[in-house]
Amino acid sequence: MVDYDMAIIAGSVSAMLLLAFIAGMAIVQVKRVQGQVDGLKNEMAEFKRQLSTVNRGTMGVGQHLSALEKRLLSGLNKVEQQSLKEMSMLNYGDATRLIEQGVEPEILVKRCGMSRGEAELMCKLRQSA
Repeated sequence: MVDYDMAIIAGSVSAMLLLAFIAGMAIVQVKRVQGQVDGLKNEMAEFKRQLSTVNRGTMGVGQHLSALEKRLLSGLNKVEQQSLKEMSMLNYGDATRLIEQGVEPEILVKRCGMSRGEAELMCKLRQSA
């Protein structure tokens, strides 16, 4: 019976040692995984900082692009107005030459794109001069 008790004690000690080894390995694994989690948290924080920097840069570029677009539209409007003014001046110049040649208001309307009243007024002004 003593041998039997010794076997039980030896088996119990072996089982406890095995459990202690397994517990130790589990603790090592938990620490390793915790280290990986901490590393991933640090990487995530760095990515968030980088993303924030990129977002601020993108917003700045967007604002700059919007300002450039406004300037471009303003410039295009000025060019368009100048072009219309020059076309109008050409039309009046053409109309003046045609009036000096004695054309009727209907011809001014067709050739110069004037309204009927405008053409008649120019003819009358030219005749009174």
